[in-house]
Amino acid sequence: MVVFGGDNNRGGMGKYVEIDLSDEIHDLGFTKVSIHEKNIVILFQGKYPVVSTFRMDEIERTTKGLEKKMITNGIASESAQRLIYFLTTEFLGMLEDERKRREEAAALSSQNGSSREADKIEEEINKDKSEVGKISLEEWEKVRREKYVMLKNTVDSSLPSLWLPLEFTLSVKSIMNIKKITLPFAGIILGAPSTLKTVSLIMLRVWPQTFYTDSFTPKSIVFLPEFSMVMAMSAILAGMDNEATLKR
Repeated sequence: MVVFGGDNNRGGMGKYVEIDLSDEIHDLGFTKVSIHEKNIVILFQGKYPVVSTFRMDEIERTTKGLEKKMITNGIASESAQRLIYFLTTEFLGMLEDERKRREEAAALSSQNGSSREADKIEEEINKDKSEVGKISLEEWEKVRREKYVMLKNTVDSSLPSLWLPLEFTLSVKSIMNIKKITLPFAGIILGAPSTLKTVSLIMLRVWPQTFYTDSFTPKSIVFLPEFSMVMAMSAILAGMDNEATLKR
């Protein structure tokens, strides 16, 4: 397993790593290649060990310095070049493996974070449901209004142009909270590029029972109201950007 170092070792390896040499490289006289954090050590039959600076984030600089030291130490130029070619391939493979490892770790972290956020939302929804009937309609409306005004004031003070698509998106979400509503509701947001349409939709990506995607084809969208279809087709013909979200 290859472990890459962080800022403390300035581009070196996080631990001792020995590179498996091919038969071809062994036949040239090389017996061992190992990395000790910021140094790479080359052992060659009948020669003193070659020690050179190693930086995984500067492969070209590392290999040039290593090749020069090997030749200075009496290793034939052709043999040194063949080892450099072999090591360069190995280093690039290590970088690719590390990239994949970090992407997998990031994806897992993001998935866990989204799962925790979704669980929190579920808990809040269940809490609200459990309080139904415990407070009067007037009290509920008062709290709802206060939250609405607080949200609008926050948006107006930070990003005013977000309010219209955000209010629409939240309205669609609220429709799905109505008792006995089981059919999907299609809400269509039309607007020019960079009008914060997607921003309002992204907020509901982790919302329970919500499927989020930004990849649609004309055949994949079903417009329920005839008026919405006319508007959408007009927008497409006019070259406008469009966004849509479906909640199942």
